Amino acid sequence: MDRHHPSKRRSNFYKVILCKFNTTFFAKFLGGLLLKVIFTSRFKKIIEWLTGAGFTFLFISLIFQYCTGNVDVVFEKSINNQYEFYLENTTPFDRVIEKFRVHTPPTQKVIFEITKDMYVKKVGNNIIFPEGNDVYVPATEYSELDKKVLPGNSKQKIIVPPLASKRWLKPEAFVASINIVSRPRNYFINIIENILSIFGNKKHLFNQNYVIIDNYWKAVESNDPDEAIKLVCKYYNDKQDECV
Repeated sequence: MDRHHPSKRRSNFYKVILCKFNTTFFAKFLGGLLLKVIFTSRFKKIIEWLTGAGFTFLFISLIFQYCTGNVDVVFEKSINNQYEFYLENTTPFDRVIEKFRVHTPPTQKVIFEITKDMYVKKVGNNIIFPEGNDVYVPATEYSELDKKVLPGNSKQKIIVPPLASKRWLKPEAFVASINIVSRPRNYFINIIENILSIFGNKKHLFNQNYVIIDNYWKAVESNDPDEAIKLVCKYYNDKQDECV
């Protein structure tokens, strides 16, 4: 019979279809059998253990980093009587800066260097500057970080205004502090932190005292408003009772 006869071609067609059907069925059968073996044997326990161990390790790492991390401020340098800091969030979660403030003691003795020549007027024991003697601290008005979000494990450069409203006054001995109030951006973590704060957790607070010597901010533990004067006097080997 001719190999091109219609009945011959029909027979070959059925064989091809049957072969494809058998191959597909066999592949699905083996795949299903393999999955069944994996998930109904010791492999299932191994996979579950590895998955559980991975998530457990990640969870413990996050908790450890949260407990040891915080919002911190690092002084970098002074720029034309302004001050460059890095605000760091070393926790794994985003935090909202509720308040960032620079405070100065209501009464403190300070030393400023006059950085330009000028004519002054002397009245008795007092010296009157051409622009007047009234000076305020612009740094205490800094509030640009309020309500800003600081991402987890990140740092942001900030510029704090001068410590004197007169551009020609350079702080030689000054005392200030930086106070930050922050909270987690995540709703549930914020609730947990609020509960922990009842038991003494102060992660939402940052308070650091500084003495500013020659425009350099040095972190100190002392609350003495005259600490900077004492350090300057000690540096220049002056008598303390004559400086303070």
